[in-house]
Amino acid sequence: MSTRKLVLKHNATRIRGQHHCNHCGKDLPTAAGLKRHITSSKTSGCRDQWEREVLRREPTKSPSPPATDNDPPDQSTPEPPSKRAWVEEVEDEEAGGCHRWAQEFEGAAEELGEGKTLFEEIRESQEAMCEPPIAPFLDEEEWDLARWLIKNVTQTATEEFLKMKGTRALYHPSYKSNYTFLNKVDQLPTGPKWKCKIIQTAGELLDEDGDPIIEEHELWIRDPVECVRELIGNPAFREYMVYAPEKTYADKHGQSRRYDEMWTGDWWWKTQMRLPPGATISPVILASDKTRLSQFGGDKQAWPVCLTIRNISKDIRRQPSSHGTVLIGYLPVAKLLNFPESTRSNAQYRLYHQSMRTLLQPLVKAGTDGIEMTCADGFIR
Repeated sequence: MSTRKLVLKHNATRIRGQHHCNHCGKDLPTAAGLKRHITSSKTSGCRDQWEREVLRREPTKSPSPPATDNDPPDQSTPEPPSKRAWVEEVEDEEAGGCHRWAQEFEGAAEELGEGKTLFEEIRESQEAMCEPPIAPFLDEEEWDLARWLIKNVTQTATEEFLKMKGTRALYHPSYKSNYTFLNKVDQLPTGPKWKCKIIQTAGELLDEDGDPIIEEHELWIRDPVECVRELIGNPAFREYMVYAPEKTYADKHGQSRRYDEMWTGDWWWKTQMRLPPGATISPVILASDKTRLSQFGGDKQAWPVCLTIRNISKDIRRQPSSHGTVLIGYLPVAKLLNFPESTRSNAQYRLYHQSMRTLLQPLVKAGTDGIEMTCADGFIR
């Protein structure tokens, strides 16, 4: 039976639902992220300041970074990290300043080595071709202009804006029209590729020859496993990513549980116990809603499906500007006129489930057998 060690962390506070480094001021979502930050912060000086603080408080104790089961071994410290579950105390402003204790799951999210994320591979490719990070744009000013045009200006207005003499004299953009501008945008990295699959439905109504009328529907999809790989390996989420469950309490005796993020819930903890030691869980969230494309006429509609993962802190994941959610598919919006009105609704339900089954099929094998991915901190799990 695991024992819990109560450890008071003087350099960890909860600010807006995150842990806070008192040395450099960086906010992190979990205690494990804070410890990894201190352990690897040789350049920022957080580790040196932490060691000096330990020596000041306990002169007879040899300072060493706080160890976790997810941290790589420190070659400079001969004593191995503790394998016991531990509990730490941090301040929580959202809870009125009350203390918060956290117990991490030992033996989860084992690091299998170092790897390169998709973003690192893209950057290395750019460096090999002597391209700047903002390629295919020439400089940061041109990139800022392109981003502003995409977010705020219609294509017709973009065409007029780029052809103005004042625009060319002031910005000197390499794109002179909306057509060349969109060509530049199309050269940006796009992540997993799009594919179109055709789904056929044999209706209950018959044609002139007495055969069932068949309709074809387009299903646009991207590999959801590759989309998860893109999210979990995004360096922008490095300090806001969690790979192992934890139990949090409002008291040091562990009598009052607290729940906020999904990794503090019972499901993640119980599921982790059923998996082999060292396994990493990445819960997937799907969202879908039929959307009308035109407000002025016609009946054009789209049915997007979006995906995100619960490893990302909810405070960051919910921000549209953080791009913590990715589009993985468009379901067919079909009238199914080859069915009578009495059975048309059931046929639409069947088409929906068939489309979702086709879209999410790659997740079945990944969830059953597991798959190695390079995470945002540069380690393979």
